[in-house]
Amino acid sequence: MKSITQHRVSLTPIALGIALTAFLLTATPTFAMARTTRDAGFWFSMPDLGTAATEGRLKEDTTPTYIHVTTITMKSCRVYVDAQVLFGWKNETVADHATVKHTGKFAIHQNVYENHGQCNARLTAWANNGGGDLGGEWSPDSWGKYASINGD
Repeated sequence: MKSITQHRVSLTPIALGIALTAFLLTATPTFAMARTTRDAGFWFSMPDLGTAATEGRLKEDTTPTYIHVTTITMKSCRVYVDAQVLFGWKNETVADHATVKHTGKFAIHQNVYENHGQCNARLTAWANNGGGDLGGEWSPDSWGKYASINGD
């Protein structure tokens, strides 16, 4: 009588390969969508020479900061983009500041990511030209092209 040898094929490596392939084909590539481009509202009511700031939000790339100003009740207002550092916040705005003179969608160039890598950034305003209100939306990162308001 001939002996019949049975060979057991382990399904574990095959099943793992199929599961891994399915995961890679259906997983969302978060590395390509990681930028913080979701707009967040802000509203600053400041007395003359007063300041205000948003909460920090994650800055994830080298794009300019986006600001959509929907309300400004003063002649102009300086705005800054700060990086969160070990003991507080540091202004990283190119040309020291940006100046808002009217409503619109703008870019604020800054070096938050370049100088600190991925960290929190915030939008700060200074009512250097009389008190009033400044409001709208902002995002630490941007995906479009907007007029720069850096400097005066």
